[in-house]
Amino acid sequence: MQRGRIKTSAGTGLLGLALVSASLSLTGFARAAGPPCGVSNGHTICISVTGTTLSGDARIAVTNSPNQGSVFFRWTGGSTSNYSELMEDFAPSAQTGDYSFTWPTARYPNGSGELQVRAGSDSATPVSVPITLSNPRFVPQTDWASHLPQPRWSGSSDPHVIAVGDGPSDEVASNSVAASIANLTPSPPLVLFLGDIYQHPTYTTQLNHYGVSNIDVPGGGTLWGAFADVTQPTLGNHERRVSGQWQKEWHGRPLWTSFTFGNVLFLDLNSSAPMNAGSPQFQFVQDALSEPSVPPCIVSYWHIPTLQGAQVNTAQTDLWKYLTDHGGDLVLNGHVHHMNQFVPLNDQAQEATGSQAHMTELVSGAGGHLIGPTRNAPLLAWSLGNTPGVLDLRLDGAANLGTPTSLSWQFEDTLGDVLHTGSASC
Repeated sequence: MQRGRIKTSAGTGLLGLALVSASLSLTGFARAAGPPCGVSNGHTICISVTGTTLSGDARIAVTNSPNQGSVFFRWTGGSTSNYSELMEDFAPSAQTGDYSFTWPTARYPNGSGELQVRAGSDSATPVSVPITLSNPRFVPQTDWASHLPQPRWSGSSDPHVIAVGDGPSDEVASNSVAASIANLTPSPPLVLFLGDIYQHPTYTTQLNHYGVSNIDVPGGGTLWGAFADVTQPTLGNHERRVSGQWQKEWHGRPLWTSFTFGNVLFLDLNSSAPMNAGSPQFQFVQDALSEPSVPPCIVSYWHIPTLQGAQVNTAQTDLWKYLTDHGGDLVLNGHVHHMNQFVPLNDQAQEATGSQAHMTELVSGAGGHLIGPTRNAPLLAWSLGNTPGVLDLRLDGAANLGTPTSLSWQFEDTLGDVLHTGSASC
């Protein structure tokens, strides 16, 4: 069965609603003939479900009148509150034009309860429909390491790595960023997703906002999932609340890890976990940089930046200093919903002078959700807001199994227009 959002015509949707209305025992619905509907926060919500016992990927037709604003979906069944939140839609789906979605019920505990839909607020009066889930036990895959990229690049041209975060929300801008990556020619061999699938990446949110993963459905990926097979994600602060579901959807991926691509070391770190000296994550970085074969170029990426404007995130300064003093070159972040490049920074996260060891922080958080304005701060070399787009990082010298000695980059909008360029030697 196809996963993801389902687009139906208005006529087909009304017919389906009418056919199932007689079989549903509804809470808070109007009893008039026609679709089963109710009122939440001044909005009329109509829900159509095929039957009251669901399994697999279930198609749920939901309309909201007026057709605007946030809508919240919850499930009261199952054995744990960790699975009660399904999804928040910020606007009608850019794909279906309404609030219909696919519910991956096999990933939720079996049981009976209500599917609740609320307009405008998660505390609003819900419109509810009784549902029973019945599925075989869900056994997540744990083969995340088999989806890491090859350490060296055999292509005849230097590879490009796309980096962006703060997008997947099934909004127009978010989907345009995903499409701009999926349509790149040649296809990028590596995408760094810099965190935050909105609002929280539950199983349902990941399926409908991030999209069907082409790791799970080869050739059938949608939205951001169309290039999931070349994506190496980092955990955002929105992922933190449901990190277990995030890890399972990424086939057991750890909360921090490292890999080599194009003979560049990439450190995928977790800004929602301690980064101070002596922490497990700090020790992990120490161990990675103590290896005898560490390549010249080291790119670290995590979600929340060390510098946000003029503010230094003191929880990260131990790690920043260690990386800077041990060969780190670039740090890529999301979280801030625009594009930034800072001046080269020393191990105190201040402007580097002379021959001081330094790193450059690049922020690529313009993935399409609530993009903010251009920033001004003393250490910013460049900033652009109100523009969805990505960071395109080139590994200079990686072609033909080579070892890069420099990195160059450009920020691009969704049309591929270059907005800003930069480079750093390793």
